[in-house]
Amino acid sequence: RYSRLMDGKQIVAGYTALSTQRAVFQQTLDDIAFFCLPEYERKEKMGTDGTPIRPVTSKPAHSAQTCGGHMFANTISTGQQWFSLRSVRDNPNDAELQRWLHRSSQTALRAIQNSNFAEAYGSMITLYCTFGTGILGIDWDPSREQLVFRNLPVNRDAYLAENAYGYVDTIYRLLRYTASQAAQEFGVEALPEKIRQALRDPSKAAEKFEFVHMIAPNSSPDPNRQDWKGKPYVSMYVCKETEEIVRRSGFWKFPYACPRFIKTSEWPYGYGCGHRALYTIRQLNRGESELINALEMANHPPIFIPDEDALKWINLRPNSVNFMDFSQGKPWEYPVGGGNVQLLHQHVEQLKQELDELFFIDVFLSISMRYRKEKTATEVQALDEEKLSSIGPMVVRLQSECFSVMIERVVDLLMEYGMIDPPPESVNREGFRVVYTSRIDTKLAQVENMQFMRAVQDAANTLALGDQIPRLNRTVNLEEGVRAMLERSHINPGLIRSKVERQRMEREEAEAAAAAQAMEQERALVDKINPQAPIQEGSPLARLEQLQAQPLV
Repeated sequence: RYSRLMDGKQIVAGYTALSTQRAVFQQTLDDIAFFCLPEYERKEKMGTDGTPIRPVTSKPAHSAQTCGGHMFANTISTGQQWFSLRSVRDNPNDAELQRWLHRSSQTALRAIQNSNFAEAYGSMITLYCTFGTGILGIDWDPSREQLVFRNLPVNRDAYLAENAYGYVDTIYRLLRYTASQAAQEFGVEALPEKIRQALRDPSKAAEKFEFVHMIAPNSSPDPNRQDWKGKPYVSMYVCKETEEIVRRSGFWKFPYACPRFIKTSEWPYGYGCGHRALYTIRQLNRGESELINALEMANHPPIFIPDEDALKWINLRPNSVNFMDFSQGKPWEYPVGGGNVQLLHQHVEQLKQELDELFFIDVFLSISMRYRKEKTATEVQALDEEKLSSIGPMVVRLQSECFSVMIERVVDLLMEYGMIDPPPESVNREGFRVVYTSRIDTKLAQVENMQFMRAVQDAANTLALGDQIPRLNRTVNLEEGVRAMLERSHINPGLIRSKVERQRMEREEAEAAAAAQAMEQERALVDKINPQAPIQEGSPLARLEQLQAQPLV
């Protein structure tokens, strides 16, 4: 697939094509960043007078950071085990496999905790929630012998492409290095002549040069080679100006995890809370600007001062001073009003509440305080389940597109550098799966457990009704009805007894009941022994006493 992109010219052309494809979407990302992440490095929007334009309200930035913080706290547990490795096919009898999975889980968890994962993931998860796409790089630092994680903002010169199955397998990104930084990264001999000259010229110490980095699948890896030509993914660094390749390498696993918040087909990028809330954000920014103007107008209205040199134009802005000619009488009374301050304030508060809902902030508050006094415990529980269900698809996508890719890459790196022993043959053949035990996974599991309990309770009530009203069973097949009810409640089909199984269990119960009844009947035929009654002559006890009375010879 990418064998034709092995020269620098075509790699630069691929980068240009992907950046052009995202031009319209990039404008939306820039608008979201302008309001939600103003502290990130970006180009300032300039007004007509040359002054920077900055957002009026800080609420969108607060909502974005709060959403990212809640997602961080609910998806991983720093200092605790929040994932474990399991075999694809549950085989508890394979002791060697279970030991390897347990040791690998503990080693991977310690390696992640001892790295900068929390810092990089914390930044990535905020961008994931806000922009809808996160990019988390996973690599190994041989000098420090530990994992290294990098967060790449999707709105900052990082472009993605998918394979035929919808998984991200290609990334282009633009790097800007000074000559000194490029020499440290790639080596002096690999640099183009222009950059080597800048390296020797002190006046160009601050000049930056652009490099395109591409990671893509290797269309024809050589299984007999261990270098980049034999690996499934190739990595190329190209000087954008000269189109010369300055470094070639490869990876056994794709080194970036790229989760998408809300995914649409045929587009490699996701849509996040910022896309959902952009219209509300713009209205809120405008509303707070109008509220500030109304407050200033109410507190500092324009004033008029008598003066012979009257002004031609009247300034009705807040705190303005107008000099008027009062010789011909008082000037016209100009209606000066800043609007209804109270109404504007109510509108702004409504927009802020709507913004919190669009960023799912109320979802992460397991049971909001405002519902405790207004609703019963059952209503609160149902509301909690509804809120958790709304965020469930985003959490599942985060697990499949971020954590699974990341943990597989981590295990691969730890095996490559000798931190984890080689896996058993069954793992090489089938692979492994990841089970998550974070806070939100536990809450989602509790929701599923409660749904199961309610379905079972409804089934029990239905069957009990049939026992109370026997004629009902002659009209309605309650057993088949209960089975259909459980299936509609999405109960695991493996837990629902089939008709054949139920008939077999009924036969076994009937046979057990018949055997118990027969035993009771046999017991009734046997006379009970009364120890107080006299021994009858000729009975076995009488003969036993006669034998005991005979003297021993």
